[in-house]
Amino acid sequence: MNRTYALVLVAVAGCSSLVDDPCFDGYHMYSGVCTPDLRIHAADMPDAQMMMSDATVIVPPDGLPTTPPPVCALPTTRCGDACVLTDSDPQNCGHCGRECASGICTTGVCVGDVVGHIIVIGHDYAASDPAMDRVIGNAVRIGALAPSPSSGVHIGFLPATLDGGVAAAARGLAQVGLPAVSSQLATIDHNSIDELDAVVIEPLVGDGAAAEQAGVNAASALDAFLVAGHSVVVLETTGGVGYRFLHGAGLVDLTPPVDVSSMVVTVSAPADAVASGVVSTYLAKPGSVGYPAAAHAVVVDSAGDVVVIHATY
Repeated sequence: MNRTYALVLVAVAGCSSLVDDPCFDGYHMYSGVCTPDLRIHAADMPDAQMMMSDATVIVPPDGLPTTPPPVCALPTTRCGDACVLTDSDPQNCGHCGRECASGICTTGVCVGDVVGHIIVIGHDYAASDPAMDRVIGNAVRIGALAPSPSSGVHIGFLPATLDGGVAAAARGLAQVGLPAVSSQLATIDHNSIDELDAVVIEPLVGDGAAAEQAGVNAASALDAFLVAGHSVVVLETTGGVGYRFLHGAGLVDLTPPVDVSSMVVTVSAPADAVASGVVSTYLAKPGSVGYPAAAHAVVVDSAGDVVVIHATY
């Protein structure tokens, strides 16, 4: 006898990618696997007013288990049917499915592999100074495997509300004698970014659910791009929802940013490649934000909010 099981998932703004997701409550679909959802949800989201009033009823196909799979205890992560340590598992290094060619995984990075770079910059570049320009210049430059004055750094910009990042990246690269070869992206897919060194997501504002879905749609292409050793740079502005894009793409989980406009900020990791040549301290222009309690800090404000983040993939 066929049985039909109804699973009700209440979609909230902070977890909009779970709508129509055939996983049990508390899980989300990642690479075809129901994975425990440990990410930030609606209570912390500024656009929580987008919470849906009606539940979506999903009828799973016959044969779906009647009980959810076990939740993996931290610090392990569920990959398929196993709980693994992504910091050291060479079959799931850093994230599920990333296999180390060397067979060695240390702190979530494959030994011997080229690493990709995820840089979050809390400046919208509507206005900037040389220090801010150097930050974005460094961020795109480290995604070029062999940058030179003849080849330049090839950057694709996903246009959004503000577009000052194009000029700022060119000025930042000029500080180290490299030209910027910039293009606009209508969308992010494998073909559109295949020949680039860096992808820059310009500041996103407004619909956080749409930003998160854009991240979901771009996740596969960005995964391959980062595995190849390139840079994904996300710019943020006051009231921005770029952090929702990062969440949807599975790159970095961040709390909503706070306004740090016109504050003096400090380079906290001077040895980091993104901080190379950046003076400390410098003035964060209006439209700048910081992320409370974020990891991988490069630049921070006086309260410890992280203005620039550099994580490897």
